[in-house]
Amino acid sequence: MDSNAMSSYVEALLFENAVEKAVANGGTLTRASLFKVLNTGETSFNADWIVSQTDVSTHAPSPCFVLAQVVNDKWKRVSPTKAGTFDCNKKNLVTLKFNGASS
Repeated sequence: MDSNAMSSYVEALLFENAVEKAVANGGTLTRASLFKVLNTGETSFNADWIVSQTDVSTHAPSPCFVLAQVVNDKWKRVSPTKAGTFDCNKKNLVTLKFNGASS
């Protein structure tokens, strides 16, 4: 498994979740109904807790992360060490300014 595979799986779960919301209460699945959900109704998506709660609709970054490393061919949590938790300190988000000029 690699990060591309995991990202693809998380995105498939997001699509599934948005489709379910779009057709809830007898709605019809259209491109417009799908994008309406993605743009307004996905404010706490977590992919069954594979990722932390994320506000997809506003493109807001999540401060949450888990740091892991491979030790003796096995994944080991480094931070936070408690299974099933994320480090969600708001200080984890940093704004970087990019000066598009090349040297």
